[in-house]
Amino acid sequence: MEKNKNKIWLFIAIIAIIGFVAVSCDDGETTPTAPTITTGSLPNGTVGTAYTATLAATGDTPITWSVATGTLPGGLTLAAATGVISGTPTAAGTSNFTVKATNSVNSATKPLSIVIAAGSSDPAQPQPGLYAKAPPITAADTRIASVAANDIAAAVTHVNAQAAGQFTLLINQDVSIAVSAARILSNNLTIIGIGAERKIQVTGTAATSRFISLSDSTPASLTLGDKITLIGTTAATSYLVYVPKDGTFTMEAGSKITGHNGGSPVYITGANSRFVMNGGEISGNTRTSTATDTAAVFLGTGSTFVMNGGKITGNTVGAEGSKRPADVFVYEEAGTVTLSGAAELGITVARANTTVHSGITLGSSFTGSATVNLQRTGTSVLATVIEGWNNRFIVKGAADYTPTAADLAKFTLGSFFGSSNSAVNEPIGNTHKLSLEADSGKDAIRLVTR
Repeated sequence: MEKNKNKIWLFIAIIAIIGFVAVSCDDGETTPTAPTITTGSLPNGTVGTAYTATLAATGDTPITWSVATGTLPGGLTLAAATGVISGTPTAAGTSNFTVKATNSVNSATKPLSIVIAAGSSDPAQPQPGLYAKAPPITAADTRIASVAANDIAAAVTHVNAQAAGQFTLLINQDVSIAVSAARILSNNLTIIGIGAERKIQVTGTAATSRFISLSDSTPASLTLGDKITLIGTTAATSYLVYVPKDGTFTMEAGSKITGHNGGSPVYITGANSRFVMNGGEISGNTRTSTATDTAAVFLGTGSTFVMNGGKITGNTVGAEGSKRPADVFVYEEAGTVTLSGAAELGITVARANTTVHSGITLGSSFTGSATVNLQRTGTSVLATVIEGWNNRFIVKGAADYTPTAADLAKFTLGSFFGSSNSAVNEPIGNTHKLSLEADSGKDAIRLVTR
């Protein structure tokens, strides 16, 4: 009997030891785990109705959420700490985006979409297609039946065959256009995206692979409206939008031009040619060539540029490692520029001799910023030219406005480059500054030599 008791106590002791060892091993550190997004899809929503959905992921906490690419539907926001998407949708359509989950180990992304339907209090959205009127377009307006939805080429062909008037093309999907020759527009056309951002990808390698060239024989106009992104080509000398005499190109808020690696995306030249930028953005355009007359916006003889808002920054020319800024290019007194509103841009002023007026006018409502770059044309050597330049850059006030000292802070000196080495950036340097000085009886902002 005593032996059996000893065996029982021995068995209990062994079990206890095994349990202790197991617990001790379990107290060791666990392997860190990166996030994995487990949300497969998101619920649809309705305009005017509160929306909420929660993103889910496995992995070590805390997890921080963000939108990596694309945008959420208007009116919705993503809470970084909780992954909750909430708000009240403001417009019908499909929004495609990629969410990102990040923890201390790594991050993960996943493409998702949300479909927002029109609400009972929200008027039905107009259909994609061509309309014989200027915007705004409503659901009550009638489309031109002979032009297929989202067909830009057919729309241009149709409006060119009509009497002078206003036409609006609504597109509700991304469009790719192969262009082997210049597409001429001889009437007035506005292109607007509906729903989410709509991309127009231009492809082609010919020198004339332009998205739109306005007619040089009759006044014509092109407007890029809300939710339109125009993406360029790699054709060496092509422009995206070419505006000759009497033509007008307009960009509105929500429009964008990017991804062009050819000639100037926007080329304005000729008597009464105009570019009006009320909003939007021109950025991310580049060219590996060192061409001195290439920029995001080129203003030629007789052109006018009115910038009431928007942004033209981050465009470059030159080989990698020696790129120079190439946002807005003003050669001598070829083009005139008027700045107002919250415009943000870089300006390159070029001239072959020692006297220049940049043709820039400042309005009283200008609250934006501008970086001033200088370019020497001709054959002078960079190092000897920069010291001799005086009064290179002049900004005069509009007829009803005289620049003040406060306006000086809105301008920043950038780089200088010469045609003998046009791709190399050289700081304008300590010998130059911007100052406010009298100019023919009217104050002006000048670049002067100290």
